[in-house]
Amino acid sequence: MVLLGDAAHTVHFTMGSGTGLAMMDAAELATSLHRRPTRAEALERYSRKRCAALSRTAAAGRTSTAWFENAEQNLAGDLVDVAHAHAWRYHPEDPWSYTSHLATQLPVIRHGRDRLDQARRWYLARKRGEPLAGLSIRG
Repeated sequence: MVLLGDAAHTVHFTMGSGTGLAMMDAAELATSLHRRPTRAEALERYSRKRCAALSRTAAAGRTSTAWFENAEQNLAGDLVDVAHAHAWRYHPEDPWSYTSHLATQLPVIRHGRDRLDQARRWYLARKRGEPLAGLSIRG
């Protein structure tokens, strides 16, 4: 028996990463079982690889935990600022991220971004050969 995802790793629930971790664990386990001659060697490789890969996720989980432990302070402010702080709670913040976030609140920028997202969905649906009913790149 091998544990995967939330069963194998303790990461704060606010990370929402249990299913993703389980999928990455499963892929690594399959690779290890395929590449190693014995089950013991495969499980040792799997454990070593996943522990190394999880160090960043665990650190982000600790940061997210701290953010929510101070929720009263972090949620007291302008809604746009709170949304930005929540989105970046476990990432190192880029110097341009807040300015970019504020710019996306302008109606003209939001509309342009919505149009780009719509065009992207239309393109991907067409590329997959899906019917384009309901998808339009015209406004």
